[in-house]
Amino acid sequence: LRQRSFHSTSEEDTPSDVLVSSSSSHHHNNNNDYDDNNNNKMKGTIQLNLVDHRHTKHDTAEDVEQPRKRRQFGCCGKLETDEERCYRMASGYQSKFKDIPALQCTEFLMNWNNHANNGDDFILVDCRFEPERQVSIISGAMSLQDFENSISTVSPDTHVITYCTIGYRSGMEARRLKHTYGLNHVSNLEGIVAYSHALQRMEEEQQQQQQQGTSNHNTTTSTTVAPQIINPSTGKETKDIHIFGQQWDCVEEQYHPRAFPFFQFVWHTLQVGCILCIRTGQRASHTMKSCCFPQQH
Repeated sequence: LRQRSFHSTSEEDTPSDVLVSSSSSHHHNNNNDYDDNNNNKMKGTIQLNLVDHRHTKHDTAEDVEQPRKRRQFGCCGKLETDEERCYRMASGYQSKFKDIPALQCTEFLMNWNNHANNGDDFILVDCRFEPERQVSIISGAMSLQDFENSISTVSPDTHVITYCTIGYRSGMEARRLKHTYGLNHVSNLEGIVAYSHALQRMEEEQQQQQQQGTSNHNTTTSTTVAPQIINPSTGKETKDIHIFGQQWDCVEEQYHPRAFPFFQFVWHTLQVGCILCIRTGQRASHTMKSCCFPQQH
């Protein structure tokens, strides 16, 4: 009776003659039939619950491939994935610096093997604040201060690639470096947030190629491993990325975003504003000098 009360949803599920038998000779048979029916109901109920649970967790095959669904950012924002939002914001920040070539992270990773094999001279410069760099950097990157301290050893034709969180601060510094030091080849990378997406996609493609047995000697993994995101203090790969503020929380799902607390966020935002004012004044001064005092050859 306890089994029946637990699994039955209505009185129609179990006939009334199961509970009360008209003859003692059929009582044992009715109980056996009742037990069999309840056992079948229990199996069916358990199977149904399992199917419903799995169906709720993974609605479609597309959800399995893309665990992160599209979500709306802001009260009037459109539905988009973290990857789509990241590239959209990075492209918007890069477009503010039209005199600086924008460099996509996917393009950087695709050409990494060619740069390494051809011996191309390039420098990766991290333009973020020190607390951000302490969390993680792109392997091989140097800080902006270290780069400027060693500027005397940098050739004007060296390819300098700047990056920050998502392409704004690095665009400001790339413009300044180009005009201040006369560098001929300066690019603005999309940022470490976009780099997490590009790096993860490249690793997934390499795994698929290895599983299918279609990888050849021309792939990136055949000769050189692309720069990973590492902890600068240990030199080991890490999944932690500093995103500056929560509004730039669109890293790849395999990575863990870190942001400044509120008061530190306000303080560093004011610093960025001051840097922007200084860089704008420096650019205006450089433009006036170029117009009023052109160089005489």
